[in-house]
Amino acid sequence: MESQQGAVVGRVTLQNVASAAGVSLKTASRVVNGERYVAVATAERVRRAISDLGFRPDQSARNLARGRRFRVAGLLITTLANPHVVALAHGVEQVLRREGYSLIIASTDEDPEVERQLLEEFSERGVESLVLVPPFLSGIFHDYV
Repeated sequence: MESQQGAVVGRVTLQNVASAAGVSLKTASRVVNGERYVAVATAERVRRAISDLGFRPDQSARNLARGRRFRVAGLLITTLANPHVVALAHGVEQVLRREGYSLIIASTDEDPEVERQLLEEFSERGVESLVLVPPFLSGIFHDYV
């Protein structure tokens, strides 16, 4: 989206880059993806527009276009107030990052309804893996997990 003065408002898209560089969307895409068949001067204009506008490729869109999913795992914890849980979250995040996952962390504050809602949200967002940290010694297992 552009303002009346031509400045980009909101997230910078590849279409914004193409417009700023005076090229087609396909040409801008070729430059971003490192494909051949783009003149050196044209590629430089696109790279300058990318830099000037602060364009960052949308990794989710790139993965979808290539038939891949964005690898996301969820960590559902009871509270962030417990330093042991925070240390656990840090370790989980390090392992997942090495495996190419991003991590979404959410806290239930030990509220079963919040837990259920968060699990639904994780599912809606396409979370592939889930780590649950239940309340210690609760003995509760929810059938909706």
